[in-house]
Amino acid sequence: PSGLAIMEATSLAPDAPGLAVIVNAAAYSLTPQSTDLEGLRERTAAVLAAHELMITKPTKKGPRQRDIRPLLYELKVQTDQSQPVIHLLCACGASGNLRPDQLLPFLNLSGEDTDVHREQLYHRSESGLVTPIDRKKGDGRYEQ
Repeated sequence: PSGLAIMEATSLAPDAPGLAVIVNAAAYSLTPQSTDLEGLRERTAAVLAAHELMITKPTKKGPRQRDIRPLLYELKVQTDQSQPVIHLLCACGASGNLRPDQLLPFLNLSGEDTDVHREQLYHRSESGLVTPIDRKKGDGRYEQ
């Protein structure tokens, strides 16, 4: 489409797993319209200090309680711009998924007053974060 630029591409081996198997973390930037910086820092610290963050998730069998805290990896407020930006690193994919809109109420924010932008998808392991393209070996298969 017009305005879409392909920045990088790679070929994969025919037996390489799909991205849904590889990607297990996502980075987001959340830009709230409010500028209550101290309140935002306090709420971010409270979320990080919480042992659990319970949400109610609708299912086919009815509402179910779910703890999203294990799916939250990093949360920090960046203030070196004209407006504070919250950086979020969280789980995504088949093994667990945290959507930013599920976290916003814990920060006293809403989707209507917060711009959410997904920055990057990653494979997260004990050795760190890598993009799916960076994780690929020279033969087109993925590192295990």
